[in-house]
Amino acid sequence: MHKSFYYDEYRLKAKEPAIKKRVASIDPQAAEVANYILMSFSRGEYEPLQLTVQNIVKFPQNQYFLYELALCVSCQLEEGLDSDILLKISNKLIELDGKNSNYYYLKAYALLHSRRDNNFDKVIDTVKQAMNCEYFKDPYVEYRDRAAALVQKQGLHYMLSDWLMYEDIASHFARDVYQELLSYYNFLVTENKFLKAQEISEILVSMITENSRLPSMGNVTSTPLRLYGIGAGFGNWNLPQEIELQRLDLTPAEADAKRMQICKIAYPQKTQKAIYKQTQMKEENSIYTIAAIPFMFIARLFFITACAAVVFFGISWFHKDNFKSRIGKVCVFLFLLYSVIYFVSGQFPLIYEIFDRSLLWHHSHSILDIFFMPPFLSQADFKDAKDLLEPVPFFLFVLPLCIVFVLGVLKFFVRKFDNLATRIFGGVLISMPLGLASVFMSGHSIIGFLPVIIFLLFAFKYSFRRILFRDIPKAVFGKSETDSLLRTNFLKLAMIVVVLCWIGILSLAVPVKKSLEKEDRDVKVAIFSFSNDSAKAYDEILKKTEDPNLPREGISRCIPLIQSKDLPEFMDKIKRRKFPSYNTPFGFPGQDRNKKEYENLNDRFLTFLLRSVSRDQMPVILKYLDNPDNEMALVFRAHLGDISVKEKLNNILNAMIANTNQAVAEQSSDYEEMKPRESQVVFALASISDSSEAFNIISEYYKRRSKNECISFYVDIICTLPKEVIFKLQHLYLEDLKEKNLSQNIQYYTPLTIVIGQSQDLYLDNDIAGKILSPFLSQMVIDKHLETYGIGYHLNLNNSDLLLKGLQSQTDELRAWSLAQLRRINYQFTPDQLQSLARDKSWKVRANLTLIDKSLIPETEPSPFVKLLKSF
Repeated sequence: MHKSFYYDEYRLKAKEPAIKKRVASIDPQAAEVANYILMSFSRGEYEPLQLTVQNIVKFPQNQYFLYELALCVSCQLEEGLDSDILLKISNKLIELDGKNSNYYYLKAYALLHSRRDNNFDKVIDTVKQAMNCEYFKDPYVEYRDRAAALVQKQGLHYMLSDWLMYEDIASHFARDVYQELLSYYNFLVTENKFLKAQEISEILVSMITENSRLPSMGNVTSTPLRLYGIGAGFGNWNLPQEIELQRLDLTPAEADAKRMQICKIAYPQKTQKAIYKQTQMKEENSIYTIAAIPFMFIARLFFITACAAVVFFGISWFHKDNFKSRIGKVCVFLFLLYSVIYFVSGQFPLIYEIFDRSLLWHHSHSILDIFFMPPFLSQADFKDAKDLLEPVPFFLFVLPLCIVFVLGVLKFFVRKFDNLATRIFGGVLISMPLGLASVFMSGHSIIGFLPVIIFLLFAFKYSFRRILFRDIPKAVFGKSETDSLLRTNFLKLAMIVVVLCWIGILSLAVPVKKSLEKEDRDVKVAIFSFSNDSAKAYDEILKKTEDPNLPREGISRCIPLIQSKDLPEFMDKIKRRKFPSYNTPFGFPGQDRNKKEYENLNDRFLTFLLRSVSRDQMPVILKYLDNPDNEMALVFRAHLGDISVKEKLNNILNAMIANTNQAVAEQSSDYEEMKPRESQVVFALASISDSSEAFNIISEYYKRRSKNECISFYVDIICTLPKEVIFKLQHLYLEDLKEKNLSQNIQYYTPLTIVIGQSQDLYLDNDIAGKILSPFLSQMVIDKHLETYGIGYHLNLNNSDLLLKGLQSQTDELRAWSLAQLRRINYQFTPDQLQSLARDKSWKVRANLTLIDKSLIPETEPSPFVKLLKSF
């Protein structure tokens, strides 16, 4: 193992380069791919981009490195890189393999970031092309087996070949495209653009169907597929049908049809597929891994004491010492006592590793690795151990050493303190911090042996009642009779320890050998497929609800899927039913883990169930509430379009306004769960009011509360408001911040940005975008992640003066982003401006410049990435 790995401060890393030139010459591309992956944990922020570029220069047609370049560039979009660079990479990949849908999703993602206003047409067309492709393939698959074969050819540790056997078949870019299109679909529903919304809905359903066939849980389906049913409702939707059920007034038949569509998605047919083999410990031998820890300690102790015994024997032979001296039993007992304490102290952080996850000792390649393995296990993260020890460093390290020092001082002045009891106590206090130190100083270097060497010196000292530290060198080099006696005692003690260690090694050898036995095991992933038989899927869900071990939280996922004709009978049945409560795996002190506790469907549960049911189901659920007019239920009913609650909500709001302590009460940790906050009542009223009235209600609340607190607009309510209302809210927000000195209060803009989230860009126009942009580019506020605000999609030539200011910013990312926006709005640069940009110190600015005029980039360009873009 030490030939293949080294330890940094925290964890195991592969030595660089993993594949040497001799073996790499067999398959150069696969060797570079292997080195790139195996070195991935040792890189700085921009190293992956630099290494990827270097490899693309060597192998221009290598799809793996081109795709990795796309991943690197996508991470830099928020820091100013132009998304059209990503578009160029996607087009190059499509040229190399036009049948791979993965590359079309990449292109759709790039187009998503390059669009103008809310025009998704190019994105939609590209997604349709992706769904018509013959296959989805991770470009790494072509090199996986070849790279692993090179690792084996070079004789490296098998863990390295296991690392190379992964297959990243998740569609990174499809997930983001899906979420953005889902937000766009909700936007279209809000604006009553149902024809376009229907097209988007069909695309989203097709994306789920196509991507679910990939053998991975990391694809786009991991978002909409939940445990038993649909999402949490009100802005947290996962499927277009959820939006329709909660936001549209459908007939029972239409609603049932939508629920049937969700049933097929929520309960797909699942199969397992083996995609590669991985070397793992035999399952039946897992119990033997517990023997690895004492074996590791005993082996190290055996190695060191055996070396000491050889040294002392050689010196004793040279000085012709008398080997007939005796060593006291107490000395042996004390030394073994200190050894046990040292061992236990050094291994106590492993308790977490032992009981929370399986031991990883079996990753050791050979028995010789015990001298280079830390007392921690091979893949354990040292940071976890350090964090575990950090809260009590004084008691674990400083305090024991202080006590030993005080004892030493007392023994120097008062001889009665120099006795067996104080030596035992002092030895224990010395052994404990040294054992803990072994956790922090483990690795391949000699430093890893430092704690145990220091421990042995102290252990020998405290094992002999009258020994002093200055006597230890005498035992090695001295010639007197006293020195000879001491040396012989050391030798005999070392021999006793060697014999005891040898017995321990022999006893543990068999279980440790079993723990090292490996087998190749299939790594399986799930593949989902959807049946056209929605009735069968619905029956499966009904069967699932009859599971006696299903908790209330599980049933809440199923209720929104129950058909209209079945819902009353279904509710009657589960209302009388007792559901097992959720218990933690370990329980709490005094808790009987074998005793099941049961819960029924109380008013609190049924009230919050209204968050996820559809509009047509709401009247049925209300019949089972003891108080269907409780305040929280009124809020949820409003979001489901129940206008009959408007007067009651108005009364609640007026009472809150009259209560001068309302704002303080809402900040309290013991605020009643069934009592809504003022903001929830405000937005509930807004959701059942016309646009003008909705804005007035929200603006009055904002003016009333924003003087003394930061107002948060929750995602579950603001995304259901019409565009014109959100436009007005944006203006209100910005004008208020302007009056309060925007440079000091820009953080108060954050809640609205976060709330709208990925759909922020859907609720902007050129006027609002300019107002948001102004403080950033006028040096009032510095933010290098302007791309996240979504304002770039709505800028035009009217904003060119602001963007030109951005080119003068001291922030590299801001200059790069401003240049990308100026190019998008077709600003005509002067020759002097272009020459100045070509000399910009930021590689991101120069990279964006290649999209305007490649000839401006000189041959002496220092950035390999910019030079590569020039060649595209």
